[in-house]
Amino acid sequence: MGQIDCNSRRAGFAIVGRHAIITERHHPGQHEERWGPGSETTATTGKFRLMKLIIHIGSHKTGSTSIQDYAVQHVELLRAHKIAYPIDFFSKYPQQHSEFRDLLADNNVERVKEFFEYAIRDASSHSAKAVFLSGEDLCTLEKNHVHTLYNMLVNLFTDVKVALVLRNKKEYYWSSYKHSLIWAPPSGENEFLSRHYFSPLYCHESWQNLDKISITILYYENIKDNLLHEFFKSALDIDIGKDDTRIFSNVSLDYLTCQIYNIFLKSFDQADMNKIAHRIRERHASLRFPIEDIIANRIDLNYSDADWSLSDSDVLPLATRNRICETDPEPEKVCAQMIDLFQELQKYFRIQRLIRIK
Repeated sequence: MGQIDCNSRRAGFAIVGRHAIITERHHPGQHEERWGPGSETTATTGKFRLMKLIIHIGSHKTGSTSIQDYAVQHVELLRAHKIAYPIDFFSKYPQQHSEFRDLLADNNVERVKEFFEYAIRDASSHSAKAVFLSGEDLCTLEKNHVHTLYNMLVNLFTDVKVALVLRNKKEYYWSSYKHSLIWAPPSGENEFLSRHYFSPLYCHESWQNLDKISITILYYENIKDNLLHEFFKSALDIDIGKDDTRIFSNVSLDYLTCQIYNIFLKSFDQADMNKIAHRIRERHASLRFPIEDIIANRIDLNYSDADWSLSDSDVLPLATRNRICETDPEPEKVCAQMIDLFQELQKYFRIQRLIRIK
């Protein structure tokens, strides 16, 4: 990943390697601790052993599901590095940890404490020295909820490392808009704009300047081609290799398929529809249409660049106006994919009709 360039320090940030990873340091000159198996610092207080916490807080549309799926599928590898990834505590999202965002919003602090006690017990039972959590909804915590969480964490962990992955503003909102076409109620741009908002600046300010908290920010566009390897190396300081990291979960569908969902398919079983759409996507090259750039620009202009300007905006160009699509897809390929999609849907609906008749 390269070494910290001391000459590049500005406003408390350090540029790390070629991936523009920005790590905030609250105690300049203090030796950076490592988070891998070499970190053996533990303490004991009451009935719980203090250990380190690495908490990945998103953001959305930056590969969070892939990171979580890898952690679940490779829990033994993480344990070999003395890192525990607790699962099956929350009912809504059992393989990740976004749910305690809602618990904090509901002022259910006791349930959050129960979760951390569970996580520490799980880690201790496997002789782990650190707990790793991941939940992309945590990037939207209000500042007062962050402080509530912080007051809890400093009593349970020796150190807390927050990992935040951010992507280009325009790409973020475009990906989020397509996601809403699939999962939100039938809607258009205005409905999306009225309910969707995210400020990386507010998120960062909520976590900064908290004692025992360090923040690592990764630029998604620079790591997406080797996302898992780069994330686990930067956030957890472990090398997971590059041979078994091709996990891509919850990949965005093309815009045409998203609109078919929005217009036609939302009244049917969403899990079944999602499986069909992703089977089709695996069989065809991704479609990108010039109109996507027009709509993405229109959406992007409704959100302030100031919310995406951190202290080193030249290092982290989150608000640059990159083009999303350069060329028209070949008409024959578009037709082939749509025929494949509707044939799959026709087969599904035929089976469902026969089931109802029986």
